[in-house]
Amino acid sequence: MIFFKRFITIQHSSSRSKTSVGLAILSLVLLSGVSGCASNGGVKQFDNSDLQGNWFGSSQSGQTTTKWINARTPEGDFELEFKVCNKNKVTMYQVKRGSWLVKDKAYQTTTTELTDGQKTWQPGTENRKYVERYTINRLKNNVLYYKNADGKKFTATKISPSYRLNCKQDPKPLRSLSSESMKVTKDQPKTPITQPKL
Repeated sequence: MIFFKRFITIQHSSSRSKTSVGLAILSLVLLSGVSGCASNGGVKQFDNSDLQGNWFGSSQSGQTTTKWINARTPEGDFELEFKVCNKNKVTMYQVKRGSWLVKDKAYQTTTTELTDGQKTWQPGTENRKYVERYTINRLKNNVLYYKNADGKKFTATKISPSYRLNCKQDPKPLRSLSSESMKVTKDQPKTPITQPKL
């Protein structure tokens, strides 16, 4: 009888111990899941739809200003137009064309053709392609903040496709745009490439 009571007590204690261990494991699993959701849910993941359209950027160095427009199509093509300006006059002009893609926070361009308005050439690499990789830091109110592999930071603002790059006037930033007003397609005629007066 004593043995039977002791056996019941041991079994009961053992059951409570197993239950406690089980609850502890379950709690850890649930906490891990919540933590994972919190860490992943707060990170914005990007794709091509976030960066398609026309984007304007500029940088200043003394009296010299470099301006550019990057026109990205939904099909994955891009045309990047540069103008280097000094006292409102163009001192250098170049256009790069190729393909682009975005995955999560990684943005990549592959240049396959360049032109200065007079002649066209391919990159001097072995495969005639030049790949550049960037990291997207933030995209807010149609303003893109990103940096290249060397850590140099850039800012670009989404603009209307009707703006033509020039040294005298910057485009007005468009904060709120409809999909139709900002639609850029592969069939859209490209800006004629003309050699600017130096």
